[in-house]
Amino acid sequence: MKARFLAAVLLALLAGPVASPAQAQDPTYDYRTGDPEMGAAIDAARASLPRFRADFHERRGERFVVKVAIPIKGADGREHIWMSLDAIEGDSFVGRLANEPQRLAPLVKGSPYRAASSMISDWGYRRGGRMYGNYTTRVMLKRIPAEQAEGLRKVLSPQP
Repeated sequence: MKARFLAAVLLALLAGPVASPAQAQDPTYDYRTGDPEMGAAIDAARASLPRFRADFHERRGERFVVKVAIPIKGADGREHIWMSLDAIEGDSFVGRLANEPQRLAPLVKGSPYRAASSMISDWGYRRGGRMYGNYTTRVMLKRIPAEQAEGLRKVLSPQP
C-alpha cells in the first residue's frame, strides 16, 4: 500500500514568493505507508495538533493548512493532500483542497472538505515570515529537487 503526499501547496500557500510557476504544478511524492521517517513525522504532527488548534483559534499566524489522509475509493490506500483551513468545529477541520487530487475523483482542487482530526497527517501556518509545522515537508526536503528544498529551508522555522 502506498500513501501519496503532495508538497507544492506549501510553496504556493505558505512560502509566498519562493514559489515559481513550475513549482505550482502540484507534484506528487510517493511514500510507502511503512516509511519510518514519514511515519514519525505524521506521529509528531498529530501529537502537536492541540498546539495547532490553539494557534488557529488565537490567530497566531496566517495561511493555516492541514494535510488530510483521504481514502482512495476502490483502492487500499489514502492520498495525503493539503487543505486550506477555514474553521475547526469540534473534531472537524473544514476547508478547501489546496492541491489537485490524483486519485480522489470527483474531488478537485478547491473542493470543500471536512475531515476528522484522525485524518490529519500534518499541519502548517506562516508567522513572521516563517513556516511552522510542516513535519512531513521536513522529511521530504532530501527527496525533492534541490532548488525547491533550498527555498523551503529558507522559510521553515527552526522547530516545527
